Amino acid sequence: DVSRKEDRLLTCSSDNFVKIWDLDEGVELQTLQFHDAAVICCALDPRGEWVVTGSTDHTVRLYEIGSETPAVVVGRHDEAVCYIRFSRDGQFIFSAGAEGIVRKWEWSVAYQVATDTTPDHDSAISSIEISVTGRHLLSLDTDGRCIVRLIDWRGNPLASFLLTDTDDPA
Repeated sequence: DVSRKEDRLLTCSSDNFVKIWDLDEGVELQTLQFHDAAVICCALDPRGEWVVTGSTDHTVRLYEIGSETPAVVVGRHDEAVCYIRFSRDGQFIFSAGAEGIVRKWEWSVAYQVATDTTPDHDSAISSIEISVTGRHLLSLDTDGRCIVRLIDWRGNPLASFLLTDTDDPA
């Protein structure tokens, strides 16, 4: 993930490490290891102060950049966490699991709580994106289905529909 200022890059890998890079200098700023298994996905919050990660250990973890405090387990999925995103305003974290569920997490320094689970997919979710306006959450699964959710300003789903390929003979 690249920060909005385009000065930092966040990478994750199967060796359980997350790295923060300075894009202007091309140097590694920090190496983090707080998962017990491969880190599949990672994202920076809109201000570039927090890192959220997802792993094959089924956990979603949150870490404040530069802090000495260990990463906090925000929540868990039943299977590996495949994709992760902050909301446009940084108040929510959306995570997608191999079990086909998108979860929304409301977080603060004081508490973390899962406020929504959406089992709309029959297979692992390969990507989630939030529209520029923050009103639409899209999720794509490994079977090629794309579900679009209209969400309110708090990230709560208002409606959803499945996009289908009209050229598909099935």
